[in-house]
Amino acid sequence: MSFKHLSFVDLFEQEGLCVEIPMLQRDYAYGRVTETEKRKEFLKNIRKYLLSDNSNHELDFVYGSEQELNRKKTLTLLDGQQRITTLFLMHWYFALAAGEESFARFKSILWDGSHSKFSYNTRFSASDFCDSLLKLSNRSFDAENQVIENDRVKVFIDLIKSNTKKGFLSSAIRNEKWYFLHWNNDPTIFNMLNMLDSIAEEFPYETAKTFFKKLDKKGENASITFNFLNLDDYKLTNDLYIKMNSRGRPLTRFENLKSKILKELDLRKDQDAYKNVLREINAISGKEYNSLREYVGLMFDTKWTDLFWNLNQQSELDGNPPVDDMILSFICNYCVCFGALQCMQGQMSVTKNGDERKLIDGLMDQKNSIEYETLIEILCHQDASCLYNLIKIFDSLCEKQNSEITLKKYFSPSFYIFDELKSFQSIARDYCTEGKNYDTKVLYFGYMLYISRSPYNGVNKAHFEDWMRFVHNIVMNSYTLSNAGHTFCNSLAGINYLFDLDIETALPRKDMSNIYTLDRFQLDEEILKAKLSKNILWKQSLIDASTNLKYFEGHLHYVLIDYSKVLESDVQNTAAIDRFNANVAKMASIFNSNGCLYEPELICALLSKGDYTPFFNSSNSLLQNSGRDTSWRRYLKMSQENEGADDKRKFFTDVICDIDFDERNPKDSLKKIAAKYPQTIDNWRKNIIDYPIAIDYLGADRYIRWNEKSGRTHSKVTRDDYEIDLLKKKQIFGKHAELFTYCLFNQMKSKTLKISLDYEYTKLEDDQPFMKCSFISTQNPSSKIESKIFYEDKSKYTILIYVQNKPIVERTLSQKGFSIQGDYYEKKCVSDAIIEQELIGLQNTLEPIL
Repeated sequence: MSFKHLSFVDLFEQEGLCVEIPMLQRDYAYGRVTETEKRKEFLKNIRKYLLSDNSNHELDFVYGSEQELNRKKTLTLLDGQQRITTLFLMHWYFALAAGEESFARFKSILWDGSHSKFSYNTRFSASDFCDSLLKLSNRSFDAENQVIENDRVKVFIDLIKSNTKKGFLSSAIRNEKWYFLHWNNDPTIFNMLNMLDSIAEEFPYETAKTFFKKLDKKGENASITFNFLNLDDYKLTNDLYIKMNSRGRPLTRFENLKSKILKELDLRKDQDAYKNVLREINAISGKEYNSLREYVGLMFDTKWTDLFWNLNQQSELDGNPPVDDMILSFICNYCVCFGALQCMQGQMSVTKNGDERKLIDGLMDQKNSIEYETLIEILCHQDASCLYNLIKIFDSLCEKQNSEITLKKYFSPSFYIFDELKSFQSIARDYCTEGKNYDTKVLYFGYMLYISRSPYNGVNKAHFEDWMRFVHNIVMNSYTLSNAGHTFCNSLAGINYLFDLDIETALPRKDMSNIYTLDRFQLDEEILKAKLSKNILWKQSLIDASTNLKYFEGHLHYVLIDYSKVLESDVQNTAAIDRFNANVAKMASIFNSNGCLYEPELICALLSKGDYTPFFNSSNSLLQNSGRDTSWRRYLKMSQENEGADDKRKFFTDVICDIDFDERNPKDSLKKIAAKYPQTIDNWRKNIIDYPIAIDYLGADRYIRWNEKSGRTHSKVTRDDYEIDLLKKKQIFGKHAELFTYCLFNQMKSKTLKISLDYEYTKLEDDQPFMKCSFISTQNPSSKIESKIFYEDKSKYTILIYVQNKPIVERTLSQKGFSIQGDYYEKKCVSDAIIEQELIGLQNTLEPIL
């Protein structure tokens, strides 16, 4: 296929053509408000080209056919409308910036004496507008009614020299006498004016004044050129264009990015890194690709796209997003991770308000809308190793099975730590999910890092599993990682610093003093495990422990170090291995992969040993299986709070070391442990153990909250003197009960009594929940007296009874020690047993007189 290498000027001078945008073309689109990113990027690239020392930069192919229109040889543009129109507007602006002589030169190229040689056949108004831009004069009439042309060229030259206000150029044009108001309704004209404003913004006068000379040249001597292909030479007609555009949509963002990647590869043909990658690809593939453009372009069109397509069809997730969007999502996430490292420039940490954090968070917010220029800048950073590694990763993820391209699996089916398929799909679909998913991205970063650092087709699968087990354990147990952008960046830097193809050998030699965000206790644990794994018996035991205690996501600090007391010196100690395995078996009898199998029983057993509850959000939690801060996983995790004498995990140790604990029958043995609590334990613990229905009432986080009635400050004290609220939600502003009255209510409800009982929950912090007790006449059920029972501070209950116009009842209450407090009769009781006796006595006393 032969084509001509032309500049914009060449079309008119060398080829002697007029250029027309045919009716079947859409309106000029580059100036659309919705195309701001594409417009800015195009102009930035033009600016870069014009400022560079290289004499020539291509804008790809322009297609069209020549025909005689109005006795003029006219090129009907079939592809290249947006670029040619933009070049027309740029030449017009640069010619004005260069001065009157240059504009006269530009006009001589484009003006045929009556009309512009560049025109639109989509609407007459668009062609008239092009004419007016070239004429640039206002028409008036003299006293004899003769036409006078008032040249406006110098006015616009001065305007460009002196004005930098955004939108000044379109505003000035719209205020010209030759500009018709109805032109505002022509989308092509509207978009041309937008483009002129963008050109003026990107190229202020001092920058633009020399550019016309760079453009007003022939062929490759011009700074901006394109490859012109005359379809008439191939006996092709306009039908080709119609067929080519039958899909009715523009190029996707991925297709645009792919084109830019291929161009960037061409710019690096002479670099050693480029040659090495091409040589390696040819050696592995057994083929002779002439360039990386040829190879990468082919892979994008075939194997790599097939990978995403096939996995998209297999997905269990709802809906199948476009494959192009999935590939773009993968590339964007890759660039976010490796771009973060580039921003950090070797630093191991960034601050919460640092520019690096803001940049990366901004990119993550954009998801699939990251600007092409930014993506290319990351991929081509320094020696473009990031781009070459992306090629390797795409290649390494592909595998042919039964004549179809599918995801290559590096891990054995038993390796549950990292699901390669789900992780891949998660990254490829990230653009259509909520949130930033920091931990998912760091995990996949670790996966991509190992592939990119391994030789082509030379991944050591055993070492790869060791590496991903390490990354998984660190990421899943570094709870601050998912807090914000700066902790995400710090984690990436830490994983990158710790990387080694053989992590078990290398890890103990690493200096951990400069690691941020990644959990230091987990790092200590991983170092010990790496040292112990020199003994194959230890390695297998550690792997089995992680599998059997899957719920803890690789965190074995408690069972390995704190409970089993294993040291580095135990590497050959079989007794230590046996002790560790036995302790793992104990824990595994209580926890499966979803958490604790016997939560109420474990809670009660723990309360019988002490107050194990951690403090969060002004409340204490009895703990639960899911979540982060209030989970059993978090409770048994080694942390700064658990160091020293305040380590509440000791109560768990007391439970599983109790003589009555039986891993063969953990549920009943936990009940047995709870039932033998000392009578001296706090009353609140006793109430929950005796009435575990209180546990069932609690919300997901199982929060209980101490409230001091005097001032209602939220403070937990060693004694259970204060009201304790049972929360349904995280905050007290929601339905909640009070522990002691709720337990009393359930205690009395379980007995056969004549008293009618109910419970009044409350939703406000300043309202106190209470038990309701109705004393009813057996002879006349409609005759009754209601009472309210509140728990008071200092382990006291208060009975309030409202009585009106019933003297005999009032005398009876006074005789039973009730005092008048406003509209109520009130009496205080100092224990559960006493208040139960009091209520039963009241029912027996009041029943005959109601």
